[in-house]
Amino acid sequence: MRWAASPRGRPARRDATVPPLPRSEGADYSACVHTSAPVSSAVPAVVLTLLDAARRGNLVLCIGAGVSMADDARLPSGVRLGELLHERLDGRLDGYVRPEDVQDLIAVADAAVAPAGGLEALQVEVLELAPFNTAVPNYGHQAIALLLVEGALTALSWNWDTCIERAGRGELQEVARTQADMEGFGDVRLAKIHGCAIMRRTLLITSEQLTSPPVWAEHAFAERIRGSAMVFIGIGDVADYAQRRLRQLLEELAPLDVRVVSPSIRDGWDASMWSELLPELEEDRRVAQTADVFLDALARAWARELLERVGADASELSDDIQAGVRRVIDALGQLGSVDAIRWCRNATIQPVSGESAVRAENTGDVVIAAGVLVARAEADVTTPRPACCAIGDNVYELLVPRERMFAPDVRREARRRAQQLASDGLGSEGETTFLVGGTVIGQLDEPADTPPDVLAGTPDATNLIDGPSAVELRYIRASTLLENAA
Repeated sequence: MRWAASPRGRPARRDATVPPLPRSEGADYSACVHTSAPVSSAVPAVVLTLLDAARRGNLVLCIGAGVSMADDARLPSGVRLGELLHERLDGRLDGYVRPEDVQDLIAVADAAVAPAGGLEALQVEVLELAPFNTAVPNYGHQAIALLLVEGALTALSWNWDTCIERAGRGELQEVARTQADMEGFGDVRLAKIHGCAIMRRTLLITSEQLTSPPVWAEHAFAERIRGSAMVFIGIGDVADYAQRRLRQLLEELAPLDVRVVSPSIRDGWDASMWSELLPELEEDRRVAQTADVFLDALARAWARELLERVGADASELSDDIQAGVRRVIDALGQLGSVDAIRWCRNATIQPVSGESAVRAENTGDVVIAAGVLVARAEADVTTPRPACCAIGDNVYELLVPRERMFAPDVRREARRRAQQLASDGLGSEGETTFLVGGTVIGQLDEPADTPPDVLAGTPDATNLIDGPSAVELRYIRASTLLENAA
């Protein structure tokens, strides 16, 4: 069951220069045009190979404009940016002379920088060409963001837009946009090769700028990605402004394990710049898929790790509990890749960027514990929202500590989540039950001698004002269920 509804219809196409409606910080970006296959479905062999690299922290994605061109974001390509900048400046900027190739963004920028009176004015004009800061993150952006915070990959982005960061919902903090960022941050997962729209002075757009050292030149980061499995995605046409940095990357880091993902990479190989950049690239390393399809399969393979591990761990349990666990796995297996990973991260208490919730032992234990509950019931199993498992009419919210926690801290998080659910109209009326994993020190249920709030009087769960705080919390320890299941 999917809580992130599939699109009810394709959205009306909009011009790339017209910003879409702004999205709030906590907006749900799940309902994209791309429809994910269920996590339980098979993936191509190339994805299984890359999954092994991801497990070892040895996978690097090089992301081009093609990722952001897909619906819902629909941002322009590098070639189109050159045309748009020329159209904006021609007849508007005094002294601007049309370059020979207006599809070459660098050539247009070089022709404009002197009459514009400097780089800053040109950077301001460029950011007017498309909604780099407000475009809706598409499925590919969401998959990349989640794989980044899961620690499954490192990404080098050639794009100015902030779609990946916004799809990360606050978890992607250390994003390197400059050499100084790279040197100052502790664990960079996303580096933006040509700068970022939220810091316009970081935008690299002219020939002179591109002579500066690349972001990845910082020694520790370069060593980390050198020799990694490297996937170029959304860089099918290799626009002129990207070619210089691509050549530099391939020469300096000498990646041997390379794949290129592009719908036309096989049929259009001879006419592609990739045939010059990587003339020896074997055909099986030319992945003829769209960015969304490939990224969905990669995220799906990562999410499926939980299902396979839980199934294996439950194999020593009794037949009825194995059957219960299988029913929970089947319910999770119906989710799309993005929803499945979010299910795990939302269940985790204070998830940390770079630490996997999908592969965490405590996450697997909670899923098995849910299977124990299912074995006791004759009811359908669904996952109606993130971090939630419903067994018939009984709804369980999942709480998974990353490491051992004290009971008051767990209760505090449970109260916060119950209040949020009640405010959103999603919680159970009057009571919310939490299935708690990991090691919790102390008593989870509220002590019986907790004094009532004499000023507030008797709380009413249906009251619009204090209702959310009146919800009674009930706790079930996963460890207790697992002990009884052994």
